[in-house]
Amino acid sequence: MVRICRVDLMNSENGTTKTRSRQIVQTLEGVLSEITGQPFLFHVTTYPQPNLLVKWASSELPFNLLPDGLRSIIGWVVDAVVMMDAWLQGNGRILDTEAVFLLDEPESHLHPVWQRRILPAFQRLFPKAQIFVATHSPFVIASLNHGWIHRLTIDPNGQVAPSQPEPASAGDSYISVLEDIMGLEEWYDPETEKLLADFRAERDKAFQGDGAAKVKAVQLAEQLGNRSMELRYTMGRELHQMERRLGKAEGK
Repeated sequence: MVRICRVDLMNSENGTTKTRSRQIVQTLEGVLSEITGQPFLFHVTTYPQPNLLVKWASSELPFNLLPDGLRSIIGWVVDAVVMMDAWLQGNGRILDTEAVFLLDEPESHLHPVWQRRILPAFQRLFPKAQIFVATHSPFVIASLNHGWIHRLTIDPNGQVAPSQPEPASAGDSYISVLEDIMGLEEWYDPETEKLLADFRAERDKAFQGDGAAKVKAVQLAEQLGNRSMELRYTMGRELHQMERRLGKAEGK
């Protein structure tokens, strides 16, 4: 039976029936189930030849057929757990052990759904650890509910400099992370952003009384609206506001 194992590290209550090694394996299975959102179990076959398989959701797969991102997660999570257990020399519980971890872009090759789960799962795996994460993922950043965010920016001389640390807070959206922390101001592809900039320029000239600019702004709005339902709604509002403002300026 495939099941999701609860993350309950080194629980000695069942020590008479479970070896420490099996407890570690179950811990890893629980973490991987949490990250992937699907039941995950390791499975070793001995006949006709030994193979490491995984039972993931409803499938049984050889380890080398797993997605690159998942294999990467397994690699560094297993390494962290095994090294911690080796350091403890078979005594103590990981949950009670202080440690320092450096994670370099743990989101590599991962779907955004998994990116938002990986850091919380690792924090629960090592609740007393101090974790330093280098990431370019807004999903990883937004998943941080407590801790500090250090933005690295490039100064005019081309040198990388850290900004003042900002406290992470529960409830930060990916959009706020992109805008406030990562400094992303554009939301569309470069061609669409160029058309939007052209529209705003013509609209502003129309507000100054340029009749030809008003005609051009309307044309650009129609061109943008044909690109998607979202843009059609946005440009409809823009044109409505433009007409209202121009109407007031003309005393209508």
